[in-house]
Amino acid sequence: MRIVFVLLFTLNGFVLGKEWTASNMPDPRDKSGYMKCNMKSLSKVCDPDEVLSSTDRYRINHEVNQLAQRTTHSGGNFCQTKGIESILVAVQSVSNPKCINSVHVHK
Repeated sequence: MRIVFVLLFTLNGFVLGKEWTASNMPDPRDKSGYMKCNMKSLSKVCDPDEVLSSTDRYRINHEVNQLAQRTTHSGGNFCQTKGIESILVAVQSVSNPKCINSVHVHK
């Protein structure tokens, strides 16, 4: 199974928010993380800095879930049938901007 993390952020001249790293980012799929991601339940979207509107967070979460459903396959083992599982993260600032141009894939 592959999980794709997509990172969105905004660049401001002066950022007052927290700088995020992979180690301090809450996990929206976790019972202790989804609230920190500004979601009401387990989800695939994390927006701890409220970069997106609430409506946008839930719309994107729906689209990410639809992507997983549309990319499932029948037959084969679990890894062959599992659809694309992705998580969208939107933050104001990241501690290592070099990672901006890359997509992180966790197996």
